[in-house]
Amino acid sequence: MCIPILFAGPAFKDVVPPEEMWLNDLFSEHLTMVDFEAKKHRERHQISFSYPIGIEFVFSPAYRWRSGLTIEPEGVNPWLEFDLYSSFLTRFWIGTRYHNQKLGWRINLEGYLGDLKARYLLNKDEQGTISVHWRFHENAEVTLSSKKQLGISIIY
Repeated sequence: MCIPILFAGPAFKDVVPPEEMWLNDLFSEHLTMVDFEAKKHRERHQISFSYPIGIEFVFSPAYRWRSGLTIEPEGVNPWLEFDLYSSFLTRFWIGTRYHNQKLGWRINLEGYLGDLKARYLLNKDEQGTISVHWRFHENAEVTLSSKKQLGISIIY
């Protein structure tokens, strides 16, 4: 079986495409410029504003770790999450948060499809929240939540 492979773009101007090759040799012999060992230094930071009143600050001290502070009329809730599982389309976060002077668990499942993200957030002693996020710019997204909240986020 033959599969055509297109070499296009400025990164491939010096690459002479072979007539035939084995697919398992594609990255080891022909496309050596792809670095599969590269890792992010951290997740992206985020500030979110929602209506009715709510503000959330998300900071990442390291790759696969996020911490945050949610400010709502009910109070201020700090939290911490770790990315337990990641794939191209999903991320599964598990963590803890401080709410009503008690420490509790937190589960966050995110699914991605292009500029859309679906999120299910479950905190201890609370009903789960489903939200849909649309990234309309590299550094901004709009959110619609099952808590009847509409928000905007700045990502940096």
